[in-house]
Amino acid sequence: MKIAILADLHLPNRHDTVNEDILDWALDTLLTRQVQLIVLAGDMIQAGAVEAATRLRHKLAMTGLPFLMVLGNTELDTPGLKEIFTGEDFQKLAHGVVAALTPSEISSFKEHSVLLKKLIDEYPESFMLVNHYPLDALPDDVRAWTEELFRGHHGAIFIAGHQHMDNEQKFAEAEFHIVRGLDSDKAIGAPPALHIFEYEQTTRKWHRRDIAFAGCNPVLWHQNEIDKFTELLGVSTMHNTIKGIDYAISQRIKCLEIRFEATKELSLSQLSESINSWRKSGGKVLSLHFPDISWDKENNTLAENEIPLAIELAIALKINRLTIHVPRVSVAMFAIPHIGSQLRHAFVKLITHVLPLNISIGIENLHMRPGEKADESRGFGYTPDECIAWVNELRNLCHSSKIGLHFDIGHARNNAPYSRAFSIAQWYASAGSLINGYHLHQVVIGSDGVLENHQPIKNIFGPLISFSSFFYAWQNKKIVHAPIFIETDALELSYETLSNCFFEQEMNLHEK
Repeated sequence: MKIAILADLHLPNRHDTVNEDILDWALDTLLTRQVQLIVLAGDMIQAGAVEAATRLRHKLAMTGLPFLMVLGNTELDTPGLKEIFTGEDFQKLAHGVVAALTPSEISSFKEHSVLLKKLIDEYPESFMLVNHYPLDALPDDVRAWTEELFRGHHGAIFIAGHQHMDNEQKFAEAEFHIVRGLDSDKAIGAPPALHIFEYEQTTRKWHRRDIAFAGCNPVLWHQNEIDKFTELLGVSTMHNTIKGIDYAISQRIKCLEIRFEATKELSLSQLSESINSWRKSGGKVLSLHFPDISWDKENNTLAENEIPLAIELAIALKINRLTIHVPRVSVAMFAIPHIGSQLRHAFVKLITHVLPLNISIGIENLHMRPGEKADESRGFGYTPDECIAWVNELRNLCHSSKIGLHFDIGHARNNAPYSRAFSIAQWYASAGSLINGYHLHQVVIGSDGVLENHQPIKNIFGPLISFSSFFYAWQNKKIVHAPIFIETDALELSYETLSNCFFEQEMNLHEK
């Protein structure tokens, strides 16, 4: 008896994302494994994504296999979902039973106690209960009731998702499994995976296999793919310009970004000398991160005083590209005609000055800040549509295709609630052809609960950002191959993580 568990895909309405490809792979794969039942362990769609739910339902039906649906928090936030996924709450198979419960039923677990008790007594060793939330996310009384249900049933298992990481442990003499699931942006510790649980009648035990989506794992890249990627893998010197340049020289890093703000205390001769040494070591692409263009609300005027100085530095250093944030202004203020007009003029003026240098101009996306409201008072450039529209407008105004989106992956992830509406994989699908550069860094949850940007990359698979979708989209040319700048003060650790990720043999490649 083989049961396939699919969890935490967060499929959006868009049909051209990395996660759509992963879904197709998962369904094709489980058909080759002769499974008898598919159990969806919740959060299979993005909240509100009715089109995705309908598409998922159709693809499941095409397999010809029976399936059970557990509703996760995203499904419960999707009106009409229960009408799309209708069916039984449990399925009896040849040697056992699979029961599925949804979060909406957690508060009334005891109402199901008679049925569940009957099922686990009938199949004491081959009983499986699947729920979206793991034990530690259940209310105390529900968790205690669940443990009591399983007490004494050594072969029975409880499976959950939600945490996007793998775990196995014992509880009440039974087995408790958490599965990392299928989301290419969130699966922690390894590439996204489907999970097969097989009950062997002879041993009377369940056996778990995690089958990873190999397309997200750079360990399987060919050498020419690795060479092309590492050629474009660079660093940002962040707050210590000379130290960062010295590190780039020591590692023969070909792509380098310096920040205008961090060069103010340096003489031009000192900076030029360091840059020349980097170029002699093999450096090829030099990017300058420009100061913001914003609006001074107090004086009701444009704030761009440092732009001329940045242009002078760009010319002196003979840069190959520049990066600048979208206008630092609220959505509401940007819509005011005279403010929007002056901001447009300032950007066009800057771009017109630097275009003769034959450089690329990357417009960088921004993100929600603590305390901001998700309305017109929040900053501009937090969504793919806003950034794409702004890049295209600048291209038209300046008559140049050298203007593109400099995509900051960390900003897209640290962007709630827009990060839930627009996943990193969705950014790739909508803006991939416009991207001409990348910022990579990890995001962590601080002690105060606030997400913090520009943190070290210690693992390409999380914990908060998994770069699975990045590697898949890159390898399959869903995004442009362009300079990558690791944007964190922990350059050594982060660069080592990314440059060595092709050779880590301990990753979970296929099955466990």
